[in-house]
Amino acid sequence: MTRLFLSFLLLCAPSAMAADAFEAPSLVLLTKVTREGVRLKWVPTDKRTDCTYTLTRTEPGALDANGQQVPATPLGTFRMKTQAELQATLPEETMNELIPLLFPQSLYKTDFEKLRILAEEENRKGMLFFLAETRKDLMEILGITHTDPDVVSPKNYLYTVTASHNGTVIASASKLVKTNRFTPMNTPQATAVRYGWGAALKWTNFRTYAAFHIYRASTEKGPFTRITKTPVGVNYQVNEARQMITPPWFHTDPDLDPARIYYYRVTGIDSFGDESPQSPSAFAITDAARRPAPLGAVSTTPGDREVTLGWTPKEKGLTYNLYRGYRSNGTFRKLNNAPLTEPTYTDTGLVYGQDYFYSVTGVRNEGTESLMSPPAHVPCRDLVPPPVPTGIRAVSKAGEVILEWNAVSDEALSGYSVYRAYAADAPDWTRLTSAPQAPLIFVDSLSKAFDKQSFFYKVCAADIHGNISEWSDTLKIKLPDVTAPLAPVWSDWSQNKDSVTLTWRPSKAPDVEGYLLYRGKGNRKKRVTPKALATTQFTDSNVTEGATLTYHLVAVDTAGNHSPDSSPLTVHLIDTTPPVIESLTLTLEKGRVVIHAALSGNDFKGMSVQRKRTDQKEFKTIRSMARGTTWTDKRINPGRHYTYRVIAYDRAGNASTGKFQSVTIPD
Repeated sequence: MTRLFLSFLLLCAPSAMAADAFEAPSLVLLTKVTREGVRLKWVPTDKRTDCTYTLTRTEPGALDANGQQVPATPLGTFRMKTQAELQATLPEETMNELIPLLFPQSLYKTDFEKLRILAEEENRKGMLFFLAETRKDLMEILGITHTDPDVVSPKNYLYTVTASHNGTVIASASKLVKTNRFTPMNTPQATAVRYGWGAALKWTNFRTYAAFHIYRASTEKGPFTRITKTPVGVNYQVNEARQMITPPWFHTDPDLDPARIYYYRVTGIDSFGDESPQSPSAFAITDAARRPAPLGAVSTTPGDREVTLGWTPKEKGLTYNLYRGYRSNGTFRKLNNAPLTEPTYTDTGLVYGQDYFYSVTGVRNEGTESLMSPPAHVPCRDLVPPPVPTGIRAVSKAGEVILEWNAVSDEALSGYSVYRAYAADAPDWTRLTSAPQAPLIFVDSLSKAFDKQSFFYKVCAADIHGNISEWSDTLKIKLPDVTAPLAPVWSDWSQNKDSVTLTWRPSKAPDVEGYLLYRGKGNRKKRVTPKALATTQFTDSNVTEGATLTYHLVAVDTAGNHSPDSSPLTVHLIDTTPPVIESLTLTLEKGRVVIHAALSGNDFKGMSVQRKRTDQKEFKTIRSMARGTTWTDKRINPGRHYTYRVIAYDRAGNASTGKFQSVTIPD
């Protein structure tokens, strides 16, 4: 049986990758002694590409001047090259070939494509390392190879490679290399058989090399031209009796010129990408059986628990036999009871999780059957995604968004994944659930610093087979405003008799709705404004002249958050109203004049008494700042006529002069 190397990769690598996915991380270290030095290659069994490798060399038994083992010699650190590094050094054509394999995340256009790429990540890495088995350029890109030229023969060297991830060592491997002889490159031995449809080839040393190239010529000595674009892999197995089981042929060369003869040579490619010498020329001997030409690869169109297979006829009048197996190199059993007359077949009743391999043969009327076609791999997987989640809804509170949605009906449902973004059209959404969750509710805890910020959420459903539904509707929700405004700042105040006008600076916060004004201190502080003021000025008319008042101001935003109190504003009101003298009474008592002033209110500090005689033009003060409102004038003369008036003072120094009153003193 013949298979191109790329076909072998696509058909067989996933099975190997599935096995590796469950192994503990470790390294496989390969070595090869050549004229250029010791070549080394290391492969992580978990196929990861995010490690940094450190390579050292030790010469066992080599001692320094103190008789101590000579320390290990560092040979370098290695890692996978970045996309930018490769673009700076590789041709555009090569980059276009490598990007889907090395950096598929750079190609996705939608979130759904990104999730699909992530779901196939293990398969991609397995294919990448499978190709790197024989491609030197990929070995260099992955950072898994090095040639040590500084070696001496004959000596023994111990090489150690260590894999680290984020500064933590996760695996290491060591190997002792003897440099007294080069690693041989054995030459394969090929045989070829000529049929009416072409030639079939087989060769030795298929366990020694990773893959092979085929060369062809019209003469035994050539020149030979390589006819394989990609290396050819050989599929084999060892049965319980330790017998080697291989296909009847490893490679076929169809559509040859019947009038010409052909010679073939084979080379092996080892795990370092080196090619062996060409085998001796193998003449394609004609086969008397004249089998039909092997059919090409079977095309597959998977469905739900079924697959439709198709192939291209090589000659007219053939019928077909279709074979199915569960391993590419395992036992195949014929599916059809009667020969198939059409180049198509639908195999139904497949089981989810099972891998199937199909090969087809062509059969002539006399019963001659062709070799089996290369096996076509069909992994039977549930490809039907779950229904789209509906009814997404949410409530928000300080630093928290609580999401809910309706359940979907799917027997294979694994759970739901929740995503968040800052814009509905954001190119990259953050996955909030590390794995699909079963509950229909999710609490997104956010910093209170994000209050007033709008967030967007959507949900998708996933099943146990890796299928992902389309997105739910996108939900927009805004976190509540829990951040209070800054405390207001006073600007000025002014007094107008029995009122005080207060002003303050407008808040810089855009959502401040108004201001609340308080008067007083401590527990006696009372609100002056029943509602928040939209302006930055207020006149308090409920004040008393001469009083000392303390005001506090609070800003209020549209969400009802109150700022801290402003700094206190102390206002000392000036008393500008003089006392009111309602009346002045003069009373004669025992040759004395008793003067009594009647005042309104209690704001009284003292009064001055003035007097003048008939012969005087001006009043003279006879008593300054009497403490009471009654005062007795003892210095009077009988028969005289006196006129009195008083000047009253309040505590602020305001004064008022009352009306005068006169009295005549009897003789």
